[in-house]
Amino acid sequence: MINKSGELVAVSWDEALNYISDRLKNIINAHGPSSIGGIGSPRCTNEDNYMFQKFMRKTIASENIDSSAYFGYGLVEKAWNMAFGLSRHKIDLKSPLGKEVILVIESDLSITHPVLGLNILQAKREGSNLIVADSRETKLTRHSTHWARIIQGTGVALLNGIMRIMLDRGLINNQDVSNVKGFSKLQETLKEYTPERVSEITGITNEELVEITETLVNAETRMLTLSMSVSENTKGLDTVLAATNLIHLLGESPDALQIPAEYSNTFGLYQMGVRPDAGPGYQMSGSAGKNLMEMLYEPYSLKALYIMGADPLATFPDKSEIITTLKSLFLLIVQDIALTETAKYAHVILPASSWAEKDGTFTNAEGITQMLSRIIEPAGQSIPDWQILKKITQTMGNDIRINDRTDIDQEIHSLHNEPRESVPMTRTFNPVQYVPGEKPDKEYPLNMVVRDVLQHAGSMSTRSKTLNLVSSEALLEINGKDADRFGISDNGHVKVSSRRGTVYLKASVSYDVPDGIVYVPTHFPHSSVSTLTRSAGYRGISTDAVRIERA
Repeated sequence: MINKSGELVAVSWDEALNYISDRLKNIINAHGPSSIGGIGSPRCTNEDNYMFQKFMRKTIASENIDSSAYFGYGLVEKAWNMAFGLSRHKIDLKSPLGKEVILVIESDLSITHPVLGLNILQAKREGSNLIVADSRETKLTRHSTHWARIIQGTGVALLNGIMRIMLDRGLINNQDVSNVKGFSKLQETLKEYTPERVSEITGITNEELVEITETLVNAETRMLTLSMSVSENTKGLDTVLAATNLIHLLGESPDALQIPAEYSNTFGLYQMGVRPDAGPGYQMSGSAGKNLMEMLYEPYSLKALYIMGADPLATFPDKSEIITTLKSLFLLIVQDIALTETAKYAHVILPASSWAEKDGTFTNAEGITQMLSRIIEPAGQSIPDWQILKKITQTMGNDIRINDRTDIDQEIHSLHNEPRESVPMTRTFNPVQYVPGEKPDKEYPLNMVVRDVLQHAGSMSTRSKTLNLVSSEALLEINGKDADRFGISDNGHVKVSSRRGTVYLKASVSYDVPDGIVYVPTHFPHSSVSTLTRSAGYRGISTDAVRIERA
């Protein structure tokens, strides 16, 4: 706990539980349950996340619950529902195999989802036509049939351009698509996306755009794929909607669009109800609660926040804005396995057990439940997340009828096996416009793109000594020409500034990246890259304009 002097002090479990119980009750009495929010985590098990949403909805009586999925899988799920009237977007990791054409949109799936990436490469070896639209050279572009080197963040324009050519050349089944809701609006939107304009936006030639379009249309089988997460800032909801529009226009089934959930249990936590619009079986009332954007980026919208297993200050965009929000809280509870950047601002820090110290289940991107078995004893006073939540609930005087993990599993099983009406698929076009990210200018002449590195996922992996032997810090990748222009040397230290803040990083000169763009990862908390980034909301891209100087 943090004492009145701002010092971190150790207390017993009973002291911490009584303090939390009293503070939460006081806040509920004074400001109502809707003044309290919760953020869950894909690093926690299904049981942990189920218990977390039950604690928020039943004990606190608040619908304000969300996770990092807001920036990733949550967008995919939203688009899935808007375009097909469906939910629970599971993927098939073997779906690339046997496809005649595979189109990858601004994603390095060999890093973000290595198994899917390997299957894409295997499909290519077996004869698939692999088209990769990306701004930088990657393993996928090097092995592609066609690398469309588009300008970063222009995927929506590319997809709209493909559809415009399809319409202009009559490469669609008019009878089928004209019956899809929103088709006339799509036609009107696509009028702006002539090959000439799309070429100007994306940087590829008219001929290249036509070639990609004809390859897609003429294929017997095809797949579109991309990744989506908080650690990528060149895509948003509009990118996914543009992809679904193309799927409709091609006459493909929803299975032709493969967008995997980003982390080990993102799909699982979403199915457990860790989201503000949980749906049947979880929803306490008819109205959704506050989402992650409203909880973290609107200071004073909450009085208390409970964060389980997430570290927003390390990986979420616009660190300064989040700090302002955290400082405005009457109570911040952080439950984690280490003293994270976010935990340093907490009033109470609760020690949770890591994945290796507990039993439970994860649900992978394919929707397959995987067992997790404890292999070591919990360190110190740490206990599984769900047990901490159970203790707080009991201290607050509530009986949730959970005694052990088996009780949680039974509840989850009963909820997910309730008979549900089969919802028919309803196709809808959702026309979207290309909206650029922050444009470079004289003061901030470079564009910064956030991408993952293979050795890390999120920020907790940076605590691994083994992984840090391979990748131990955030490197700013910069093209050789830009390095010469700004006097930057390979492995030299640079000062990087955006309109939101300044950080110091080490430069890596690379000709894999194009002129005018620098690439950085957000995995490393000590690098504070999130100080530079902004959130453009869920619809658009959020690439940032930056300047660099030799440090």
